[in-house]
Amino acid sequence: MQTALILAPFLAATAYAQAGCTNVSVVGDATYCVQGKICGAEGDACPKKGDVAVASCLKTLKSYVDATKCVAPADATCQKIPSGARGCVFGAAPATTATPAITTTAAPATTAANKNGKCSTNYSQCNGQNWPNGVCCEDPNFECKFKDQYLSTCEPKPKKDVEDSEQAGCTNVSVVGDATYCVQGKICGAEGDACPKKGDVAVASCLKTLKSYVDATKCVAPADATCQKIPSGARGCVFGATTPATTAANKNGKCSTNWSQCNGQNWPHGVCCEDPNYQCNFKNEYLSLCEPKPKMAAEDAESVIARWAQCGGKNFVTNNGVCAPEDKCQAWNEWYSQCIPKPNDDDASAQPRFAQCGGKDYKGNTKCGSQDKCQSWNEWYSQCVPKN
Repeated sequence: MQTALILAPFLAATAYAQAGCTNVSVVGDATYCVQGKICGAEGDACPKKGDVAVASCLKTLKSYVDATKCVAPADATCQKIPSGARGCVFGAAPATTATPAITTTAAPATTAANKNGKCSTNYSQCNGQNWPNGVCCEDPNFECKFKDQYLSTCEPKPKKDVEDSEQAGCTNVSVVGDATYCVQGKICGAEGDACPKKGDVAVASCLKTLKSYVDATKCVAPADATCQKIPSGARGCVFGATTPATTAANKNGKCSTNWSQCNGQNWPHGVCCEDPNYQCNFKNEYLSLCEPKPKMAAEDAESVIARWAQCGGKNFVTNNGVCAPEDKCQAWNEWYSQCIPKPNDDDASAQPRFAQCGGKDYKGNTKCGSQDKCQSWNEWYSQCVPKN
């Protein structure tokens, strides 16, 4: 992927920095920053013609202009989309029961016509403003492709051969605790396990605090991400071991004690903690540690943002989620705030408990709170942990 694709969202975002807008993805297109109540249960605001995308600008999209930007080709409208929710669409929403990938260039055609039952012939019109017939093509090898709000035409479906994979588009996937990458194939989830590979360049959410951060222009995957069960219970892409502990040990049946190592490269024991109140938290590809589970009531679990997850920042949207009581929302810059453990004393200059305090090439704060000590786990990572 070109560096320009990484720069584009940041360049576009600057124009909206003081506008108080919210990021909205258009079905089959890029992400735009929109003011007002966005399309959904309580609003219908969508991108307007001429709006510049702030993320996910890919060469395969209809809004693509050049290597630096994507521009909305028409006013998007808030409609019911295939998933059953309401979403922003350029033109008519595809009348299909399968949800198309966000980064595909066109919504797949539906085989069901409207009341008059008429589908269109090859290369003829199949949708548009006030279109009276079915949004479908007679030929099953053709699909109804959006051109503008007035015209969609029946065109051949793209070939699925390997040599055409680069033209088939990719799907944005966020790595747990890291940036967003565009991945080909069936992405990690209920039906697939594709995740970013080592060397892939991020297309969005590249922040200075991430392990993949290289410089001001790009983040690069430091290792192959794997599809694992993540704290939410769903499957997601992770660099290294997944954050939550498993209760099942490996063949030697050995779980780790509190505050000790529980996973890492070539780890010979179980990825688990002896204490059920502790969990195996990922630090880097070489180290995971048994640390206390966040305390929260089960009924509050869905509204609590996980430790180390994003909790704020310009244009950040959340469903009224907050950090756990023992955590705080720490602002690292205007774009990114993160749930981290609260300090164990009043020393504001000290690192929070469980935060990094040393290691090779580490240039951050090395001071821990009065109740903690800076524990060295290996040459790359030291951490503030309780003295007792």
